[in-house]
Formats: sequence, C-alpha cells, structure tokens
Amino acid sequence: MAGAPAHLDEAALRDVARRVMEAIAASPGFEPALHAAAATLRSELGARETTVHRVLEIAPPIATLVTLVAGDLGAAGVEHRVRLDRSPLGESLRDGRIVGRGLGPFALPVGQGGAWVAVIELGEVVLQAPPGALEALFELTLSQLTQSVHAAPAAQAASGVGACDFLTPTGDRAPPATRPEGVGCRRQ
Repeated sequence: MAGAPAHLDEAALRDVARRVMEAIAASPGFEPALHAAAATLRSELGARETTVHRVLEIAPPIATLVTLVAGDLGAAGVEHRVRLDRSPLGESLRDGRIVGRGLGPFALPVGQGGAWVAVIELGEVVLQAPPGALEALFELTLSQLTQSVHAAPAAQAASGVGACDFLTPTGDRAPPATRPEGVGCRRQ
C-alpha cells in the first residue's frame, strides 16, 4: 500500500526554485537550459519522467512536436502529433498556459517572440505542495527560460562566437535560406 505523498513546505519550495534557477543559469544555451530545468524539476519534485518537446507547428486542432534528446545537443527524437483538446501537453499549447493539477502530469509551454517553441512535459510528482505553489514554481521556471532565450543572442554577440539555433527547423523542413551547412544547425 502506497503512503501519502510527502509535502513540500515554503522553505523547501524556495530551495527547489533556487536549484532550478541555478541549473538554467549554468546552461550554455536555450536547449540545454530546457533540459536542465526539466531534469531539476524531475529530481526535486520526484517525477518519474520528463520530456522536452520542440514545437514544429500548431495548426488547430493538431500540434506537431518533436521530442528533444537530452545530452545529445540538437538531436531530435520522434516527431509526433498532439491534439490541442486532449492531454495537458495539447491543452497547454492551445491555451498558452501551464496545465496540470494536483500531482500532475504537467505541461509547461515555453514561448519566444509570441510563439510557442517548446514544451516541458513533467510526469506525476511524488511531492505535494500547497495549492498554487507548484504553478508558481513553474511560472518562475518559464520566466527564467524566457530570459535565457533573450540573453543567449546577446551573450553570443558579445563573445563573437556563433552558436547553433536548434529551435529552427533544419533539413527538408527548413526554408532554403536557413538550411545549415555541415553540422545540421543554422549559425547565428
């Protein structure tokens, strides 16, 4: 028989938020920041799984996504379609907000320039929090990720080093002007 889920108090939630912010800040780019946020939330909240998806297209009633492979920067997993009226994943893109209640599952849409570019999918968590506390943690996470999106181009310009833009479709899906040379990513 499974016991009741453990409960996160305010101090523990602040500690989780600090760890998530540090993980995002230590990431070398946007895609690694997505994976760092997802991994930190998974481990800190006791979720069994997390998945990071790149949004390829939203054409109601369907969103086309591709799973991003953690640890293999720029590598994409399976492309799939999700109905916008089903599951937290689709609903989060349709409504443009965090979706999930209680212990989850949750979907956190990440925006850039007025469009949804990624979604972090977090499975059920084992640690309970006061009403609204997990949502506040997720909002803070999304805010930090949005800041990292805007900070990345400025940091790259300041360093003079080009970086891969992994959220731009490549290969056959990419417009001819943005098709990458060599390594499979567009240089900024």
